[in-house]
Amino acid sequence: MLPPMSRTDPSPAGGGRPEPILLGQVGTIVTAVLGLLVAFGVPLTDDQRDTVLALVGALVPVAAMLGAWWSRSRVTPLSDPRDASGRSLMPRPTPRRPMS
Repeated sequence: MLPPMSRTDPSPAGGGRPEPILLGQVGTIVTAVLGLLVAFGVPLTDDQRDTVLALVGALVPVAAMLGAWWSRSRVTPLSDPRDASGRSLMPRPTPRRPMS
């Protein structure tokens, strides 16, 4: 049985959005597709297969870097969270009153 392509995160922080496919699985998927094509008679030479696998191996880290950059640009920092208009999302600290 194959694992699901994505899972839904039920936690409130996850927002119920599906998790993306792990980038490490991309090479495995491409290798399996190439094997399937060869098994069905598509004339792929060893050089062509190796070139496709090398291209995928080079593009996966680039995709990981772009994905990390994109996701980091979409989160609220914990040190000084602000909304889209620049207002602070943290309540202002109230001054402590001395105990009498």
